[in-house]
Amino acid sequence: MICLEVIVNGQRRTIAGASAAQSIETSVLTYPELQQSWLRVNGEVVSGDQPTADAEWLTMQLSVGDKVEVQIIETGNPVTPNLSRTDPTLAASDEIPFVCAFCGKDPQQTKGMVASHKAMICRDCICYLHEMITEDDGETD
Repeated sequence: MICLEVIVNGQRRTIAGASAAQSIETSVLTYPELQQSWLRVNGEVVSGDQPTADAEWLTMQLSVGDKVEVQIIETGNPVTPNLSRTDPTLAASDEIPFVCAFCGKDPQQTKGMVASHKAMICRDCICYLHEMITEDDGETD
């Protein structure tokens, strides 16, 4: 099977692949204003008659000077991804959990979830967003 091997600073971090993968992607996201960079290896997996699930092989913060290498390889032993879904309108009967679209927590890791027509958000993220908004309202220009 064709997979993506991801190496950071000479150390293999993952071999992303799955027989049911529709897509696998690797991205480096840099937020200059926040002085942060992130490496993500994710994709989509379809299993039988179930809706598409989000697949995650790796998410890690990078530092200035880090070297990221991505190589396309063929192997029968990829790393198994973490699977989840964020869209509650997709009827699924498998064991893949619905998770918060912001932080990725599943319902067992937080005190409740709120669903919209295309995503879910956990109570922790709602509280965090409320705190941010409340702090912003108190600031003067």
